[in-house]
Amino acid sequence: MRVRFSFAAMVLCAALSGSVFGQSERGTISGTVHDSSGAVIPAARVTATNIGTNSAINVASNETGDYTIPSLPVGLYNVLVEKEGFRPAQITGLTLNAAANVRADVTLHVGTEKQLVEVQATVVQLHTEDAKTSATVTNRMVDQLPLVVGGALRSPFDLAALTPESKNVGGDTGFLLGGGQAAAYGTTLDGISANTSRALQVSWVSSNAPSLEAVTEFTVDTNGFKAEFGHAGGGVMTFVSKSGTNDFHGSAYEFLRNDGFDANYFFSNKKGIPRPIYKQNDFGASLGGPVWIPKVYDGRNKTFFFFAYEGFRNRQGATAFTTTVPTPEMYNGDFSNWVDKNGKQIPIYDPTTQVTNADGTVTRKPFPNNQIPKALFDPLAVKALGVFQASGVLTPNTGAAPGTVGYVTNNYVVTKGSNVSPINKWSIKGDHSVSEKDRISGYYGYDREAIVPGPDGPAALPGLYANYNDLHQNTDVLRFSWDHIFSPTKFNHFYAGGNNWRQNHNPPQEYIGNWKDKFCLPNVPDCNQNLVNLTFSNGYGGWGGNANNGSENTIYGYNDDFSWIRGAHTFKFGGMFQLTHYNGFGRQCVSGCVSFSFTETGVPGNTSFAGGNPFASFLLGWADNGQLDTIRFIGQQWPYFAGYFQDDWRVSSKLILNIGLRWETQIPPTGLDDRWADFSPTRPNPNAGNIPGAVIFAAPEPDARDRAIWPTPTTRPSDRDLASRIRGTARR
Repeated sequence: MRVRFSFAAMVLCAALSGSVFGQSERGTISGTVHDSSGAVIPAARVTATNIGTNSAINVASNETGDYTIPSLPVGLYNVLVEKEGFRPAQITGLTLNAAANVRADVTLHVGTEKQLVEVQATVVQLHTEDAKTSATVTNRMVDQLPLVVGGALRSPFDLAALTPESKNVGGDTGFLLGGGQAAAYGTTLDGISANTSRALQVSWVSSNAPSLEAVTEFTVDTNGFKAEFGHAGGGVMTFVSKSGTNDFHGSAYEFLRNDGFDANYFFSNKKGIPRPIYKQNDFGASLGGPVWIPKVYDGRNKTFFFFAYEGFRNRQGATAFTTTVPTPEMYNGDFSNWVDKNGKQIPIYDPTTQVTNADGTVTRKPFPNNQIPKALFDPLAVKALGVFQASGVLTPNTGAAPGTVGYVTNNYVVTKGSNVSPINKWSIKGDHSVSEKDRISGYYGYDREAIVPGPDGPAALPGLYANYNDLHQNTDVLRFSWDHIFSPTKFNHFYAGGNNWRQNHNPPQEYIGNWKDKFCLPNVPDCNQNLVNLTFSNGYGGWGGNANNGSENTIYGYNDDFSWIRGAHTFKFGGMFQLTHYNGFGRQCVSGCVSFSFTETGVPGNTSFAGGNPFASFLLGWADNGQLDTIRFIGQQWPYFAGYFQDDWRVSSKLILNIGLRWETQIPPTGLDDRWADFSPTRPNPNAGNIPGAVIFAAPEPDARDRAIWPTPTTRPSDRDLASRIRGTARR
């Protein structure tokens, strides 16, 4: 058990472990009712009405004049306070952000109930209910801030970059919050994790998020969390899906980029290379409002929907990049034109002549005239070369003269081919007030993404030489919530959901298939699925693409929060269960991956390129290294449990204590069908006289303790995390 305490100002607070994960996206409105003399008014009727849907919740101020309305959906609210003998007072346009606590104190004046006093919320809105550090990207910012559409769909992460606590240190996994570790943040959509399980790549998590048109707002929280938060590093982004209102609202848009609007690269112009293809469209529409069927059903004030669709089409051609390919004479073993930048011939050495001399040095003899006899060509190399050349013989296209370094290095410009990136993302949300005490909400998000070759093939080497993998990335997102009011002081919010995220890659060669009769590398697991992959040193382009690979990142969560207002205390307690799956099938080299280097035909022991050529090594069959992948599917899952209790105690009108206790545990992963094994340096080995050191095999039930392959007792779930958090907020 780990309990952490530290002192800050006048209050005792527990330092967070750097873990934050939103238990709910719902907000709270609280305040105190006074009369004009400053005395508190108990038993005043307080009504919070959502301006968009006209749904209302009623509570009463307690004996100290305080009131709290928890578990409210994001939106604009009017807060009406009434008490017999006083004029009603109403705060209008109160903004409640995601996971926020908003203060709304009200002063009542003696008078008749027909005289209403209105106060604009912008005058009274102060954040004094907790010590949380939070930045909100509001609905107005989501709708109106421009975003650059550059090769990818618009993403909420682009807007999150506007908040002071976010940073991207580079790449798809470089996003971080609050000074935490990169790719360790948390994201939630309507209270349920929107993360992926293995790698928090921005492009992966964005698939689980709605279109920006379907996001009401989101907050970025990085410090000062209550006990209801946990299970992430640095900070959490809380997304709230957009709901319909009593008025119909819609949008339509198109963001266009086209190579017809672009200038060509200077050096491409000089060489007569046309502008690369670049055609991009980001378009969509949205519609929300009450469910209304003429003469059948009028859902105003009761039933609402919101639908959004976003499409993305991007075709990007080759950018005239250069690589190196063999020259025509090299296919016949002639490396007489293999020269350095000074035009000096680089010798090719015969590895079969290698000897160790009396002085310990190792030497090889160079091939006469830098030509390899065809009789020494490796049969497998010859057969593989014939298969690749069935799609054409790869030769230089830069026009450099033989005998120059430009003829043998960076001698091929890729100007043809393109990648097409179609994306279709849509979502629909429904909200329904079953009664004054019950509200339900449901959300479904659909995302289908791909990066595939254009009509003239991928932007890579042509034909079977293409070292390319396509991309198919799909996700289905579900959310459900049920709010029940037991009494004006007791509220329950249940919410659940999941993300079914999947990704798959295939090379062009795999779609052809049936390779075993054309070329089969000995002893590979499956030579029929894909053509062998060949890679070369010295800047040569690789031949062939990796075989099928991908992963499944699914997360399912179930949560419940119960709020109980009693006197000066607002109690909240609840629990969370999350099941995280990562299933991987990375079998890129199932048909074999072989690398060739200059070292096998160079000076023995010299790695600074004093001779040799990787394609010469290939012709001789002298590989530098290789890799095989078995046909496998690795399934694993991590159960997570958490429970918490917290109390927002209003000690006085100037001091609020946020007190909480949280328990959470992340169970070590278990493997699909108990296929896992590991080595334990401490387990007795029965086949070696019980000396320490044995293989642990995952065991099925009932011996479930070993299913997760826990080498030592210290990593078992009995070592749980129990953290106390006491925070204070003082107001003048």
